[in-house]
Amino acid sequence: MNSFQENISKLILSKLGIPINAEKIGYYLDTINKKSSLIKKLSEEKYLEYLSDNTTLANEEWKILISCLNISETYFLRDAGQIEILEKNIIPHIIEQKRSSKRIRIWSAGCSTGEEPYSIAILLSELLLFTADWDISILATDINGDSIKQAMIGEYMDWSFRGVPEDRIKKYFTLKKNLYRVNDSIRSNVQFIENNLFTTNYFKEFDLILCRNVFIYFDDPSKKIILDKFERSLVDNGYLLIGHSEAAHLIPSTFETIQLQKSILYRKTLPKKEIGLESKAKLSLPAKEKPQAIPLNQNRQILVFKTNEKEILERAREFADLGKVVEARNLTEEIVKSNPYNHNALFLKGQIEEASGNLESAIEIYKKVIYLDPLFLESYLTLSSLYSLLHNSSESAKVRKAGLQCLLHDENLKQVYKDKGYHIESLESFFSEESGIWL
Repeated sequence: MNSFQENISKLILSKLGIPINAEKIGYYLDTINKKSSLIKKLSEEKYLEYLSDNTTLANEEWKILISCLNISETYFLRDAGQIEILEKNIIPHIIEQKRSSKRIRIWSAGCSTGEEPYSIAILLSELLLFTADWDISILATDINGDSIKQAMIGEYMDWSFRGVPEDRIKKYFTLKKNLYRVNDSIRSNVQFIENNLFTTNYFKEFDLILCRNVFIYFDDPSKKIILDKFERSLVDNGYLLIGHSEAAHLIPSTFETIQLQKSILYRKTLPKKEIGLESKAKLSLPAKEKPQAIPLNQNRQILVFKTNEKEILERAREFADLGKVVEARNLTEEIVKSNPYNHNALFLKGQIEEASGNLESAIEIYKKVIYLDPLFLESYLTLSSLYSLLHNSSESAKVRKAGLQCLLHDENLKQVYKDKGYHIESLESFFSEESGIWL
């Protein structure tokens, strides 16, 4: 980094809690130069001074920087495993706990363009029917003001509904001029606020906080600050749901870890003086089978040849979902060592590296997966998204173009991905876009 890159990186870290390393700073500054007229007019020194001022104009410039640093992309009912846990376990338990007060508070932190909080409102509507005697409030916050404005409008293209059943779309949205508008019965229960998780004060009295796929932007000290705020924001026995493997090692000691088959959940425990008192409403959680013992030799090395590769890969996925990155990485590496052509194990290894912040390593692994199996579309989707995350639009476009060619010239491949549950039209739309993120 040169001195300007280093100083603006430090400023961003102090203001937003987001670290910008030497690998990424060039991409970010290129994007800022395209969006900001001010950075072109001022000297580097004056631009840094301008950003350091606490003025309305400086805040407007920060909004431009935030829009460059933050990728606002999500979709309705995202992450089927976590949605199932919310729908069948967490929300019903909260409803049972709150039958006397009839008051529920939920915070969607890092809500992007609103798909997550509206999804939660839909689940609540189906479980509780939003009866008049219940006081329901969903707070939705994001640092990106443009995303908040779009969320408040509540209009979405069909790309935001990939994987959403048609009956739910018809029930909760109104189609008008190729846009789906959230019905007022859902919109009225969500409040949107522009908010910086790192620097602003915390909110209070929440039964559930969701902060999924947000911590990937922060370093560990910043994550710890935010998690401590979440701890103070939750009621006793309140729940925290974050993205897979994002900050498991930093969760405050006041949280109980609940390991489920499809995700991991955290519950704020009661103060010590209340330990031993049982809640009348018990959380009904699905039984979670622990990964079976892994066969080891006398040197504690995994004996892949004694167990089916497919079974070991499933164990690796289980460990990854539980945030046990080391165990998951060890298993995938042993599989690859035994069979270097196992593209499924390689792909999982790439996901683990990406989740651990080793982006360049992940890129090389995804490239190798495509080399081994040119028809494995998941690698095109993920690699393209990763290039977009790094603001490398040209490489992202190349990967999408290659993925589109595979899809358009192989009818059998389309059927394979239909059987996997993908919408072929959505895949074609993604690969055809000028830029995009598949998350």
